[in-house]
Amino acid sequence: MIASGMGKIQHPPPGVTAPDGEGRAIFVLEDGGWRSVGVAGEFNAWNPAAGPMRRRPDGAWTAETAGLVSGTYRYKYVADGGRWFTDPANPRVEPAPGGWVNSAFDIDCPREDARFIASAETALAAHPPRWDRHAPRRAALAALDAELLREGAAERPAVRELFQRRLARLVERLRGGRVRAGWRAWLVYNHGVIVETPGAVAGFDVVSTRAGLRVWWDIPARLAAGLVSCLDLLFLSHRHLDHLDVEMVARMREAGKTAVIPAELSCLFARGVRHASAGELFDLGGGVRVRAHSGRHVYGAGRALPMRCYEAEFPGGPRVLHLADHDYTAPVAHDGPVDLLIPKCGGVSPDTDDREAIRRCLASIRPARVLPGHLLEVGHPVREGRTGLGAAYDILEGAGAPFEVLFWGEGIAGACEGAPG
Repeated sequence: MIASGMGKIQHPPPGVTAPDGEGRAIFVLEDGGWRSVGVAGEFNAWNPAAGPMRRRPDGAWTAETAGLVSGTYRYKYVADGGRWFTDPANPRVEPAPGGWVNSAFDIDCPREDARFIASAETALAAHPPRWDRHAPRRAALAALDAELLREGAAERPAVRELFQRRLARLVERLRGGRVRAGWRAWLVYNHGVIVETPGAVAGFDVVSTRAGLRVWWDIPARLAAGLVSCLDLLFLSHRHLDHLDVEMVARMREAGKTAVIPAELSCLFARGVRHASAGELFDLGGGVRVRAHSGRHVYGAGRALPMRCYEAEFPGGPRVLHLADHDYTAPVAHDGPVDLLIPKCGGVSPDTDDREAIRRCLASIRPARVLPGHLLEVGHPVREGRTGLGAAYDILEGAGAPFEVLFWGEGIAGACEGAPG
C-alpha cells in the first residue's frame, strides 16, 4: 500500500491517501512475519538497501521516498534480503522483462517537476560546455543523470517539457544566423548532432522524438518543422527509430532539401532523397563532399543491418565523422584528418569494455575534437545500455583528445586543424 504525503497519486489503490504537495511517497506494508523488508523500484535504481522499511508500533512496515517528479513508478517489496513480491494492497501490476510483473503507481508532482526543470536549466547555464575544465560542469550534470537514468524517465511530463523547452531554444538560436567562421556543433537528442558551418548546416541522425524508440513525446509539429527549416542537409545512418525520423526525412524532401539514407532503405523513400551505397564518395553541392563508410552495428541482432558512418567535409569548415552505432572492434575507416569525431559512447562493443574500445578508436582516428553521442537515450531500458553523461566523462578523460559532453540543446564552437573553438 502506498500513501503519498507530498504529491498526488493518480488512481490510487485501496487505502491510499493522496494529499496535494511535492514529490514524496510513503509505502506501508502489513507485516508478514519478516525480519527485514525493503522497497525497491525505479525511484532508487531497484536497490532495496536504498529503501529500508521500519516497523511501526502497529506492526506494519513503512518507508518513504522523496524527490519524485510526475510519472509512473514501478516497484516491489523485498523481504529478508531475497524474497521479491508485489504489493498485496495494490491491484495494479505491469509486465517486466523475463515474464515478471511489478506493482505500479502514477503520481502528479507539479511543484517537484518545476523544481527539477529550473534546477537543470540553472546548472546548464552556470556551466556551459568547454573543451577543458570538466570538473565543475560534470558535477552540475550529475543531477540530470540521477533523474534520467531512472526507468520510466521517458514517461515523465517534466522530462518531456525540459526537452521541448531546450529544443525550442535551439531552433530559435539556429534561426538567428549561422556561424561566420569555424563551426559549431549542437546536440539535439541521443546521437543526433547538428553541425553548423558558414556554408551549410547539417544534421546527423537528428530525430524530433515525436516517434522515437519507445519515446513518443507530444512535441508540437511546428517545432519539428522548425528544426527542418534550420537544416540544409540531413544524414541518417540506419533504420532504428532513435536514429531515423521518417517524419523529418519527409519534411526535408517536401522542402526540397537533401536527406541522405543508406541505399538499402530505398523501400522507405524511393525518390526525393540521396541513396548512399557503402563506400561511396559523392558531392552534395556547395563544396560538401561525403564518404558513406560501411558500418557494422554493435549488437548481434543488428550486425546485418545496413548502416553508414558518414564522413562529411565542409568548405572552409570541419571534416566530421559520425560513427552511428558502429562496433569499434571492427575497423573504423576515414579518408583524412578528422576535425570532429562523433562516436557512440557506451555499449560500444559486445566484445570489449567501453573504455578500451573507445580509446582504440581514438588512437586509430586521432581526431582534433570529440563529441560523444548516444547518451541519455531515455527510450533504451537502463539495463540495456542507457548511458549517462558521467559515464562518458569516465570513458574519455585521459583518452588523448579534447572532448566535451553535451546535453539536449547545447552547442560548442570549434575550429579546424585542432584550434580551440
